[in-house]
Amino acid sequence: MTGAPDVATARRPRTQAVLIQLALSVPELAIAAGFGFAAFWGTTAFSCRLAPAICDSAGGLVFVVTGVVVGILSAAGYWVVALTLGLAGRTRVRYTLDAVVAAVAAVTYGSLAWQEHRAATTRAAAAETAARNEATAREQWIAALRQDPNAHGPPGVMPPMLEVSDDGSGVRVTNTTSEWLTVALARVLQDNQGAWHACPLLTVGEVSDYYRFSIGPGSTAQYAPIPSCAVGFEGAPLEYRVGHPLLDRIGYWSDTAFAVPNGRLP
Repeated sequence: MTGAPDVATARRPRTQAVLIQLALSVPELAIAAGFGFAAFWGTTAFSCRLAPAICDSAGGLVFVVTGVVVGILSAAGYWVVALTLGLAGRTRVRYTLDAVVAAVAAVTYGSLAWQEHRAATTRAAAAETAARNEATAREQWIAALRQDPNAHGPPGVMPPMLEVSDDGSGVRVTNTTSEWLTVALARVLQDNQGAWHACPLLTVGEVSDYYRFSIGPGSTAQYAPIPSCAVGFEGAPLEYRVGHPLLDRIGYWSDTAFAVPNGRLP
């Protein structure tokens, strides 16, 4: 009868050891998730490198599915092996495996984060360069208009490439050229101090509410002033902006437009 307590006492440490190993497997789930993602990313990246044409098409979905399967199997396999090592008492081997797998996951995440950082930096630099080039092209295009006496004039002077019907409020504009033209209009008045004030016009009819509107060769567009300022600017001279610095080859601007090169709308 004296042997029974000894058996129970011997089993208790064994049970505690098993519970400890099971508890250790919980944080290993996070490592397994990272390892599974690393396996997924590595599989898809390697597949796309081997067959880039397939990767860039609908067939690339096969690589994604394959990566998902490999990632799940890798994560599950690592977790099961780590738990088995722990239950077998090979804790040192288990911890070494944990460290190696965690390092692989960390390196993968770090590599992806660095690549994303580099890509974001490249995109930002490209966007800044594009904006700078656009600003330069805009300034050069506007400067060319100012230097050409036939490409600008006082408000109310009709551009040579348009046919305009003005009733003092609404305006009908016809493009008389063989090219598409971007047209923006406003009515302008000068106060006693010499400052110019404007009331923008927007397109009406089938295509409404455009300040800048591209009119095709021989086509006509209708414009009307914004209601909030229409009454105060009725019959005022028209300010013309024909042509867009980044879209059109030819252009004509009223002299008042140069003071507000970005347009009359906020």
